Parts: sequence; C-alpha cells; structure tokens
Amino acid sequence: MLQGIGVAVLLVLLTVGCERREGARAPAGETNELRPTQVTYDPHVVLHEGRRQRAVLQAQRMAQYETPDSSYAVLRPPRGDTARVHVQLFTPEGDSSATITADSLLYFSDEGRADAYGNVVVRTPEQRQLYSEHVVWRQSDRKVRSSRFVRIVTPTETLNGQGLVADEDLSSYQIGRFDAEVDLDHESDDT
Repeated sequence: MLQGIGVAVLLVLLTVGCERREGARAPAGETNELRPTQVTYDPHVVLHEGRRQRAVLQAQRMAQYETPDSSYAVLRPPRGDTARVHVQLFTPEGDSSATITADSLLYFSDEGRADAYGNVVVRTPEQRQLYSEHVVWRQSDRKVRSSRFVRIVTPTETLNGQGLVADEDLSSYQIGRFDAEVDLDHESDDT
C-alpha cells in the first residue's frame, strides 16, 4: 500500500513539472506558431511627433502581432519577392534627414523603435551612406545603432567597423573597432 502511494505522489510531481517547450509537437488542433492579428498590404504608416510628420514606413506587406508583453509590426515583402522596406525620416523642421531601406523591419510602436534587417542601407541628403545587416532606429533620440559590422561612406572617407551609434542623418557617429580610408587629395583641395 505504501509503495502504491509513493508511485502516485511521484506521478503527480512529474505531471506538475511538465511543460511544453519550443519545438515540441502541439496536440492536434493547436499550434505553437504566433499568428498576426492583422495583415495589411501596401501599408503607408505615418509616424508623428506632435503635429509634424516624423517618419513614413512603407512595404508590400505588414503583419501586426500582439503578445502578452509586446505588440509589434513586421514589414516585409511577401515570400519570394525581392522588394524592399522603405523608411523616410524627417527632421523636426519637416525636412528629410535620411532614408532607410532593408529586407525587413520590425516596428515596436510602444517603444518608437524600428529594427531593420538584411542589406540595410541608410542614405542622407548629404550623400552619406551606412551599410549593415542590422540597424536599430529610435524615434525618441533620433539615433541609429548597430552591434554588427558597419560601413559608412561619405564623399571623403570610407569607415568600416563593428558597432555604431550615430545621429540618424549620419552627421555624427561613433564606431567601435574600425579602419578607415581617407581621400587626402580631396582634403588638400579644401586648404
């Protein structure tokens, strides 16, 4: 009898400690896959700061997701399509400060944060370009950041490095480990 109680307690303890983990097969009719709450085609999302337009996000497809701790949108082309996501950024005065293009973008509206992924290019009206595989833009501080390899190309220099914090118009930037190529002929014309 005592042996039967021990087996029953052990079974209860094992049952209480069970959980479904990622990658486990779900029972029939259930799925572990997060599904979008809304899908929009050819979205044109305008972000404002006060009465001024701050950014415009465009893609062929936008899927919105809600989780218990976050809500976000995934912008990208339909599978197999090579179209790009475009983000136009504006200064407080309403002028263009930069354009970001990427293969996909996650936008977290509560944080005012956009994570651009895949072949990311940031271009400014002043002919500065930033290239990386991942860039994070924050609306609140008007900065772009990356922890990955970056290349910045300006009319007078090319900088490569690992990690970046920069103004969104690339007028000021800090690069982690870096190397640079400077056009000395161009600089001597300015003296």
